[in-house]
Amino acid sequence: MSTKIKLLLLLILPTTVISQNITGKIYDEESTIKGAKIFNISNNTSTYTDDKGDFKIQASVNDTLILSSLFHKEKKVKLTENHLKETNVFELKKIVNALDEVLLSENREVVIFDAKIYAKIFSIQMKNDMKNRPYLYNPPPSGNIDFIKIAY
Repeated sequence: MSTKIKLLLLLILPTTVISQNITGKIYDEESTIKGAKIFNISNNTSTYTDDKGDFKIQASVNDTLILSSLFHKEKKVKLTENHLKETNVFELKKIVNALDEVLLSENREVVIFDAKIYAKIFSIQMKNDMKNRPYLYNPPPSGNIDFIKIAY
């Protein structure tokens, strides 16, 4: 056996002996989470949960896993010896977007859309805007000198 092959085996063998697989299940308060991502920061590997929320990933003691899923808060887990011995169950909390309350009143005012009034208001607003910001409505300079503008 050549020395290069022996050296390669010596480098690969310890990592395969130390690394083990961790298995687990991810759920939220309602059910298991399918398609959740499990990322091992330490060895830069990742996997996803299956339809039942189960996963399996290569990991060692003191590795850090990041568990993430859409609409759930991310969770970091530092692995201990116990994590490698048994199937683990992790819970992710849902992200809830709540709206403020809306108050309805009994006073209903009927507003009728009048196109002529809005056209008149729009025309006035455009004239004021053209007066206040004419650079937005003029064509870009052509690069030629305009002696008339310079004179005024």
